[in-house]
Amino acid sequence: MSPAPKKPAEPAAAESKPAVAPAAPPVKTTEPAASRGYVVQLGLFTNHENAVQLQKRLAEHGIKAYTETRLHVGPFQNKAEAEQALNKIRGMGINAVLAPAR
Repeated sequence: MSPAPKKPAEPAAAESKPAVAPAAPPVKTTEPAASRGYVVQLGLFTNHENAVQLQKRLAEHGIKAYTETRLHVGPFQNKAEAEQALNKIRGMGINAVLAPAR
């Protein structure tokens, strides 16, 4: 018995892809990473003793607080001067970031 005759292959239909709109940029949230949680900042003190006094006052009311020390360089008159200092500091092996003066 002879095999059944083969049918000729049908040409594939040309695929038409619908136009795709560009993806919208991701929405930025203001929520911190879940592992870090939230903090309430009570102030930024130039005098460390003032921060310690407020920390003691909070402790008297059962509120646990902690302090952070920040070190800034500047202010600079323009971004170019700030970036020059930033690059010099990074060249010293110190991790630093550029931030607007407050």
